[in-house]
Amino acid sequence: MLADKEGIDWARRSRQPSGSVRTAVLAPHGGGIEVGTGELCLGIAGCRPERPSRPLISGPAYGYWMFEGLRGSGNSVLEVTSGHCDDPIALALVRASDFAVSLHGCRATS
Repeated sequence: MLADKEGIDWARRSRQPSGSVRTAVLAPHGGGIEVGTGELCLGIAGCRPERPSRPLISGPAYGYWMFEGLRGSGNSVLEVTSGHCDDPIALALVRASDFAVSLHGCRATS
């Protein structure tokens, strides 16, 4: 069950470049669900995490899709297993891509 409201408790962000997409980068546990995976997704996709509309690289960037927990705490209830992720935008992006990379479990270690 998806809890509460889009834009308040959770959000989806994506970009599908025009033309063919060689690689799709997905972060189904972004935002407060697994902190750092959304930023990593944007960086790998060639976007600036603080300003996704500004590319980090020249030339074509990868397509990306993220599901992010936006709550101040308790985002773990928003986690959906990858096998149950059926967002139509994510599925369309993966279908249009030659490759897909899904990011999970970003944690800083000392």
